[in-house]
Amino acid sequence: MEKLNLKDESFLLAKTGGVFEASGLLSAEFDGLIREMAPNVRIGPLPRGVAEAAAEIARQAMCSPFPLEES
Repeated sequence: MEKLNLKDESFLLAKTGGVFEASGLLSAEFDGLIREMAPNVRIGPLPRGVAEAAAEIARQAMCSPFPLEES
């Protein structure tokens, strides 16, 4: 957060993975530590799943391929 100059910014920090879902205590402790470092952080789930986002990127690439420079 410091390297990205986000310490005093409002931004979404998305938590993913079973460890946060399985342990409310761990999730709460993590949130508290993060808020100490970045008081304006918004902590929540990803706006959409990782697989859905990857599929969308692949679909976009198929519909409008990225131009590649010839070497």
